Amino acid sequence: MHFSYIFNLLYRTFPLSSHPLLWGIPFSYHFGADLLTALLMKIGVSLIYATVLPSIALSTILVVISYIFFLSIFRSKLTAIIAIPLFFFNGGLGLILTVLN
Repeated sequence: MHFSYIFNLLYRTFPLSSHPLLWGIPFSYHFGADLLTALLMKIGVSLIYATVLPSIALSTILVVISYIFFLSIFRSKLTAIIAIPLFFFNGGLGLILTVLN
């Protein structure tokens, strides 16, 4: 699905007047990530790098913004660092127990 959105944004005129997969339906999907990938491909980046690199960059930015947010709330660097994995693992580390069993 996303690859069809990316290639439609890459080769068709923007904004898309109709949905790439559904005939006659307006394109109302949030397409920011797909548009960023299409723009990177337009300047010569390969499909794999154009999809993976923005994900890595935006994930890193999310962790940094979360650290700044928790630091402003707790006023402690250690607490902010501990709060990040607790928040993203929904309050627990059950994933580790699942992997170990």
